[in-house]
Amino acid sequence: AVDAACGDSESWVKTGRYRLTSHIDINKTISLYGGFQGHESDRRERNWEKQTTIIDGDGKVQCVHVSADATIDGFIITNGYSSEESSGISINNGASPRVENVTFYRNDGGGVWNGYNCSSVFRNCAFIENVSNGWGGAIMNVYTLTISNSRFLRNNARYDGGEIYNWTEDSSAYIVNCIFTDNAKGAIVNYNNQPIITNCTIVGNQDFGIANHNAQLTVSNTILWGNQEEIVNHDNSLIS
Repeated sequence: AVDAACGDSESWVKTGRYRLTSHIDINKTISLYGGFQGHESDRRERNWEKQTTIIDGDGKVQCVHVSADATIDGFIITNGYSSEESSGISINNGASPRVENVTFYRNDGGGVWNGYNCSSVFRNCAFIENVSNGWGGAIMNVYTLTISNSRFLRNNARYDGGEIYNWTEDSSAYIVNCIFTDNAKGAIVNYNNQPIITNCTIVGNQDFGIANHNAQLTVSNTILWGNQEEIVNHDNSLIS
């Protein structure tokens, strides 16, 4: 679908499991939509929740590499493997993709890498049982991340940030209407940045709910409860 697509086009992907031998390279400004049976004439006729479209790294390869301002909507991304950047989706080259209605499930190497100069938007996504060999089991963010209406469950990292690790002073994160629960190595880590967390539920995570390292966190209308520690501050971090 990607190779055949022209820039600024829309491609519909039929339900099924697509086992990869190499990653999918999205290097064009295209829109990919999963959840189709093949007879639809309008995108609204699809059912991405029941007619699942699965991108499967088969435990051997990274699933998706994004280097353009693409839309990815209505997929399950699973079984990715990478010893370096994320095994689910790796976003690079200053791309600003929009990812909606996507489940990241059991990727070994992390769910998402949001790279330098990349401004990515995630909406209505699920991150379940992803594992990172370093930081950020669900998402490793080094630039601009906006995520809303999403849930994070049982993710893990070797070091910190079982859910989201916002790394470097260049990174910023806007996290709205999300649920974080039962994650190892804490839920959210902020390092030298100014994240905003609004209307979230951060409950029952190991180690901590939020950890700040020289960060200026703005948090509002958010429940932190039953975490090993709710908020941990290091290195002159501030909360408002």
